[in-house]
Amino acid sequence: MESSTSFIVTKDGFEVTLNKTDTELIIEAEYLENGRIYAEKFPNDKITIQEMTYELFESISELFEGLVTAFDETFEDTSVRVSPEGKLLFTQKVKIGKHEKVFNFSIPLKLLEIDPVDRLEKQMKKLYREVEQLRKENQKLKEKVNMIEDSEVLSSSFNPSSAFASYFDLSDDKKKATRNAVSNGTSLPILSSTILSKEINTKFQVKVNTFGGGYVTIGLGIQNIQSVQAYSAAGSYSICNTGNFCDNGTNKTIAHCSNFGKDSVVGVLFIPSKAIILFDIDGTLAYTAKLAEAHQNIDLYPFVVLSHHTSSVSFI
Repeated sequence: MESSTSFIVTKDGFEVTLNKTDTELIIEAEYLENGRIYAEKFPNDKITIQEMTYELFESISELFEGLVTAFDETFEDTSVRVSPEGKLLFTQKVKIGKHEKVFNFSIPLKLLEIDPVDRLEKQMKKLYREVEQLRKENQKLKEKVNMIEDSEVLSSSFNPSSAFASYFDLSDDKKKATRNAVSNGTSLPILSSTILSKEINTKFQVKVNTFGGGYVTIGLGIQNIQSVQAYSAAGSYSICNTGNFCDNGTNKTIAHCSNFGKDSVVGVLFIPSKAIILFDIDGTLAYTAKLAEAHQNIDLYPFVVLSHHTSSVSFI
């Protein structure tokens, strides 16, 4: 029985479909704006593939893998784009020492005259795929909502014995922390007095009461995180008001994440059974961190980092 492999991607306003069998490669590109379809079949002929790709590839399997890699943008030196006329333009950069050689080849596709009935059938299949994708995304969202519903909400307070507690004024039964003017501008952490459970899902929320500038960082950390680099050290899982995340010492910027500031509420949900931490801003999921194996059996504490003496936060 002949094997078959498919790949679908949206690129440059086209939905591109690659279908590879043992004997041929079918490339189809539908222009989403007007529904025009460009397509071509390529037999598994070594000479044909070599001539078209300037000997970069020798079989449809190699060409298929090369196109998938380019569409996925896995490597910076391999790229592909789709021209308005439905032509695939493949680019491969090869470095030899300090010299760089660029290989380009095009894959022309023919404009198809589609019967209205066939076009409707294709549109229905596409709609089905989109509905199925939405169903899967909705299921994932439901699973996350169930995790939140099954969590225990902490009513935490700040620990006056934290290493840098003297740089904070604590009030409201130690639930509110305000940076004082000592070493103003230096980002310093203060830990919670609560240790998160390793048995049940636990969530805590922190509200930004006032924001005088600088940095506000909220997250989870191991006990020895009490250093001036708590917001970026190994063992720290946190979100900063700039939209940056510290994921066990690795700083990440998430493009779609909104910054937070005065009156924002940051939620942190720890799910020990899955070893993950979910961060949300005003109820909208912002980031999911995977707890490092070395930290899965270590006590974790909520903490905040403030740098400006007029900034304050509260556990709610």
